[in-house]
Amino acid sequence: MLIRLGSLPATRSIALLAITLTVACGPGGSQGSVAPTDPHAAVGEFLDAAKANDLGAMSDRWGTAGGPASRSMDREELRKRLTVIQIYLGHDSFEFVAGNELGIASADGSRSVQVQMVRSGCVAVVPFRVVPWQGRWLVADIDLAPIGNPARVCQPRP
Repeated sequence: MLIRLGSLPATRSIALLAITLTVACGPGGSQGSVAPTDPHAAVGEFLDAAKANDLGAMSDRWGTAGGPASRSMDREELRKRLTVIQIYLGHDSFEFVAGNELGIASADGSRSVQVQMVRSGCVAVVPFRVVPWQGRWLVADIDLAPIGNPARVCQPRP
C-alpha cells in the first residue's frame, strides 16, 4: 500500500509514519539484519539486544539451522518467548569464559559457548548453543537455570 504523506493532513501523516515505524521495528521487522559470523559474536549481540530490550534484533539472532526465528515463527508467539528470555537474560555485564574462544563443537555442527553473567551482584555461567546458518551463527538454545529467577535475589554460595 502506497501512502503519499503529502496528501494527508500533517497529524495523520505523522501518526501513519509512527505506526509504520512501530510495525517495521517490532519482532520480525528487522529481517534485513545480518547474523554474526562467529559463535561468540552471535551470543554477544543476542545479549546486547536483550539488555537493550530490542526484540527485533533478538529475533534475528535466535533460531535453528533452518534460519532466524524472525523468518519462521508466528510474530505473537515469538514476541512472548523473547520477552521471557529477555527478562531472564537481564544483566549488568557479561564475559565469555576463558578457554572457550571458539566454542565447543558438537557432531551436528553446533557449538556451546559459556558466558559468565553478572546480575545484581550475582554471578552465573550460562551455556548457550549456537548453530550455523548460511555461513553465520544463530543462538539456538540457552540454559536459563544457572542465571535463576530474575525476581529473586541470588542465594549466597556456601
